[in-house]
Amino acid sequence: MDVAEDIVSDVFLKVWEKREGFSGIKALKSYLYMSVKNTCFNYLKRENRLLPEEEEQMDRSVLDNIIYAEVLHEIYQTIEELPVKCRRVFIKIFIEGKSVNEIATELNLAISTVNTQKNRALTFIRNKLSPVPIWIFLFVIPLC
Repeated sequence: MDVAEDIVSDVFLKVWEKREGFSGIKALKSYLYMSVKNTCFNYLKRENRLLPEEEEQMDRSVLDNIIYAEVLHEIYQTIEELPVKCRRVFIKIFIEGKSVNEIATELNLAISTVNTQKNRALTFIRNKLSPVPIWIFLFVIPLC
C-alpha cells in the first residue's frame, strides 16, 4: 500500500508542476491515467516483477478498464439527465431488473405509461450518447 501511495503522490506532484500545460479536463485525465500506469510499470520493472509479455498484457487490460470506466461514467451521467419519471422507470427496468408489470403496480401507473417512459428514456439515451462509446461498450469490452 505504501508503494501505491508513493506512486500516486509522485504523479500528483508532476501534475501540480505541469498544471499550466493542461488544455482541459480530458488532457488532465489522460495524463493522470498514463502517468500512473507508466509509473507502476517502471516500479515493477525496477523490482524485476514484470516480464515484457506481462507488461503488454497488463497494458491492454489497463486500457480496457479505463475505457470501460469512461463508458459507464458517460452512461450513468446520461441516465441522471433523464426526466424524473423516465429515469425512475429506466432504473427499475434496466438496473433493478423489474418487469413492466411490476413497475406499473409499484408506481401505480398504466402499463402503457411504463412502456412510454421506457421508450422515451431509451430514445433520450440513444440520442445523447455518442456512437463510439456505445460501440466499445457493446462489442469491444467483454462484460464480466
